[in-house]
Amino acid sequence: MNLGVDNAKALIEQLRIASSSLRAAPSFDLNVLQALSGLRIAGRDQTIAVELFNQDNISVILEYASIQNDTQTRLEALRVIANALLLVPSLRADWDLSFAQQYIHSSIDEEFLVGRVMFLATVGSKGFKGSITKILQQYVIEHLRQASKRDISDSSNAAIKETCKLFFNILLHTTISDECELVVSLLVDLVRRLPHKFDLVSNILACLLKLPVVDGIYFPSTSPTSFLEITFNILEQVMTSLPYTDDSISLLLLLILTLLDKTNSESAITFVKSKVIPSDSERDRPLGQSASLAAKLLQATSDPALSKSKDVIFQLLWHLSEQDVRKFVHNIGLGYAIGFLMTNNVPIPDDLTGGSVQSPSMTQINPITGQRLDAEDLPSLEDMTDEEKEREAERLFVLFESALLTVIRMRQNGVVKVENPIRTAVESGRFEELH
Repeated sequence: MNLGVDNAKALIEQLRIASSSLRAAPSFDLNVLQALSGLRIAGRDQTIAVELFNQDNISVILEYASIQNDTQTRLEALRVIANALLLVPSLRADWDLSFAQQYIHSSIDEEFLVGRVMFLATVGSKGFKGSITKILQQYVIEHLRQASKRDISDSSNAAIKETCKLFFNILLHTTISDECELVVSLLVDLVRRLPHKFDLVSNILACLLKLPVVDGIYFPSTSPTSFLEITFNILEQVMTSLPYTDDSISLLLLLILTLLDKTNSESAITFVKSKVIPSDSERDRPLGQSASLAAKLLQATSDPALSKSKDVIFQLLWHLSEQDVRKFVHNIGLGYAIGFLMTNNVPIPDDLTGGSVQSPSMTQINPITGQRLDAEDLPSLEDMTDEEKEREAERLFVLFESALLTVIRMRQNGVVKVENPIRTAVESGRFEELH
């Protein structure tokens, strides 16, 4: 069905006339349902939607969205309203937020639509008046309570997602004090029960980031790492899909960083270190080249599409390195660490820019790549052709030039204090001219 604006307006008038009998004796009317379905289809076209949907016409459809004993009509009216709020943002300004009361005792399908309508109605809001914020909170919390008591299904997943999007908008303008622990508990429980997929839990994670960390809920004494195990399970799934199309994974990384920053749980900290910091077994090659999660995180820091994730990854590694530059460089290699250290004006000890450093296990490692020196596959001149020698010389020249420019910039910025060894030798009289 392809309705023009005039036909769509005629359907509105049909609904306006029928609403009088609706108030007198609410009942199912096939003509009303068909008219709403026609509006839903026509309203997908933004040109028609802008001309059709105003406060007066929406008020007509709202009557059908709250009809008590006709679920089909009520749901179809909610779909029309959701489309209208999406395509005509001006309708959101005067929306009655108490509409969220339809969460109470509603079906899963209706919860989804009410959540979508209320989310759209609060997008871009500069704040909520009076006690409406508290009322909205109570409706949302009640929905989360209901969700916690029933089995998880695809339809309930969608309803929870819309509710959490609405809840995030609410949290942008207010804080929860009275029932904070209850809300955190309900949200964490949903993350535990939902399928461990990022797209299903991302909106819940966004809400958790706006709420205080309740140590006993995230890190229960009986299984202090259980929630982190779920988050890292999700993280590993996402990291296997490199390259990403967006930077949304920063949300999950930021929650992990926030939890670590607020907890004293040694079990939790040790667990995260085992996942994020490259192990000694990975030092057979330059760090970032294995298939581990730690390597994939390092790889992600060089992806220009992941600027937010890059910042959080470095902050997480810096936190796990106890903000110690030596531990930080040892954990990921100066090649990865240098950008973060320079950006944050962290001085680098001179000895970390040398030919090798000693790891805690007494193994000599390359400070730039993090690889063990005894595992480096250095080319043998005896086995190389003249052409291969020339290519290797060009490669080393480029590397040397890049390293030299980096050191010069670092010296100019005061990050390190190093001198040109040849200049030092000449000035000290230890340099002998060759004849």
